[in-house]
Amino acid sequence: MRARCLTPGEDYNTATRSVKDSFDRLRTEIDNIINSGKNHTLPDVQALFRKELHFNLKDSDVSERVLKYFIYCERIIEEHGLHGCFEFEAGSKEKCCLLINSITPEALKEEVKNALCYESPDAKSDERKLHDLILAKALEQDREFRQSKRKRILHDVEAPHQIHKWEEKRMKSKDD
Repeated sequence: MRARCLTPGEDYNTATRSVKDSFDRLRTEIDNIINSGKNHTLPDVQALFRKELHFNLKDSDVSERVLKYFIYCERIIEEHGLHGCFEFEAGSKEKCCLLINSITPEALKEEVKNALCYESPDAKSDERKLHDLILAKALEQDREFRQSKRKRILHDVEAPHQIHKWEEKRMKSKDD
């Protein structure tokens, strides 16, 4: 190759490019296609996320439920060709905002928003920290729900027994 370049006076470095460089133009085109909206249209992203992104409350494992929520988010982004919308720091912040606003149990959403204001403001733009925060709040709510359920069950079991005692007292008073 060097001998071929010497004859016409061509620069060896210009004539020989690395394999990686020869694919740069192709990679750039592929990235542009992937990062552009599907069919070069951008959907109403907030409405799309509100409609399609939600917790599957049928999952009994809270950790799995939260993880699937984030996976669903990635799937929506991929299916609609929205990768370009969530690049860099501003995109990450927007993605976190969409994740927060799409939380479907309202009580959980309010707890997460409150924690973002006062406990973990940096989770507004960091997806990992947001995941950890949502998981912690979801686990808290699940614990509270289970405790409340246990109390109701105990109350329901004790209530007939208490009514029975009340009936006995009433019957005694009638006999007297």
